[in-house]
Amino acid sequence: MKNIKEKFHLQIIIGTSLCMSLFFYFLSNHYFLDDGPSYRNAKNLIEDASFDIGRTPVYPLIIASVRLFCEDPYLTHIIVFIQIAIFILSIPFFRYIAFTIAQSDKISFCTTLLYACCPHIIYWNRCTMTESLAATGLIFFLYYIIRYLHTNKYQYIMKFHILIFFLIMLRPSLLYLIPIIIIFWGYILIVKKKIVDFSKGIFFTIVSILLILGYATGIKKEINVLSLTNVSIINQYILFSQSGLLDNVVRLSPVSFELDNFNEIQPEEEIAILTSKYGYKIINDFLQSELKYNFKGYLLAVFSNLQQAGKKLVFIPGGFQENDNSSIGEFLLKSIVAINLFFLQLYVFLLFYVIIFIYIYLKNRKLLLLPVLLWMIVCANLAVIFLGAYGQYSRLMVPVYPIIILMFGVLACFIKVKIQSSIVYNRK
Repeated sequence: MKNIKEKFHLQIIIGTSLCMSLFFYFLSNHYFLDDGPSYRNAKNLIEDASFDIGRTPVYPLIIASVRLFCEDPYLTHIIVFIQIAIFILSIPFFRYIAFTIAQSDKISFCTTLLYACCPHIIYWNRCTMTESLAATGLIFFLYYIIRYLHTNKYQYIMKFHILIFFLIMLRPSLLYLIPIIIIFWGYILIVKKKIVDFSKGIFFTIVSILLILGYATGIKKEINVLSLTNVSIINQYILFSQSGLLDNVVRLSPVSFELDNFNEIQPEEEIAILTSKYGYKIINDFLQSELKYNFKGYLLAVFSNLQQAGKKLVFIPGGFQENDNSSIGEFLLKSIVAINLFFLQLYVFLLFYVIIFIYIYLKNRKLLLLPVLLWMIVCANLAVIFLGAYGQYSRLMVPVYPIIILMFGVLACFIKVKIQSSIVYNRK
């Protein structure tokens, strides 16, 4: 009876999510975000087997595969429908994760409903960009980790490592999954005392690292810098420029003298001019030398960005434009944006969250792995944003939207347990 009820609830959630996805699609299908010509012209990657210095290969290859069967104007619509389908498919997996963490039907139902019907997430599904697949990919990643913990089957170790490689090749900003999974295997070895599992797991981790390094070596042949793309160099330059770190540079590089020639142009234009003249190697060396010389200024800039972000919104739907009143869809979108969370509130939430689990550990000498894993992913994602690409924060936050929702479920579970224990204590 319980299984029938759970299936019915899940069907309601999936049905509602599908209706919302189609509603937003047809309401606003005139406006799709697109992330550059390298995604749209990805067919060259298959035909020429060449490296694209601006894009890792997964998303271009997905587009190229669809392009084998159809061209514009249908291509974009097919990609969007694929992303919507994968998102809908992820809902039962999210439900499984939510229930595993909260151990409560009501809380898992509410968090799953919030994930499945969150317009901030649904709107990104309609953009031909990597955000949608990165968000759903992290859900599948967590699912396979939980399945491994429940079953001890090695097939799940292999599956979530494949997903790690897939996600990093989809979106290099998710490279933080590597240190997180190394910490995970440290937990398996030290706390769980599973030496065989640790050995097999760390083997797959090393294989993943070698594959990533292999791809980065291919990019190095193109730009002479060991990196997955040139985007990290571009973002670092923009961060330095917008933070004023290039105003008083050390005159040891020819690049530093070029900066005096830039008047009233955007950092994006500056870096394009510099890389075309000097190449990425010299620009990267220049930025690294400035970082060493003015590391204190860099940290102050990061802290300043943290403060500025406190007043900014965490959840930004794809396609949101503040000054666009052109359609009902955009008007509705602005209404959706109003239901949100500020970064300052997120900081407080993350601090409160970790204090709770430190308290639980000190009281019970028990480390709750999955809730801590969620916290690590969100904090690592924030570190990537504020240390290297603050200007892209609205997009870089998207993959952890579902993780934040799961964390609210964890917090709700903790509050529920405390209330129940308080009631029992008072009755005594």
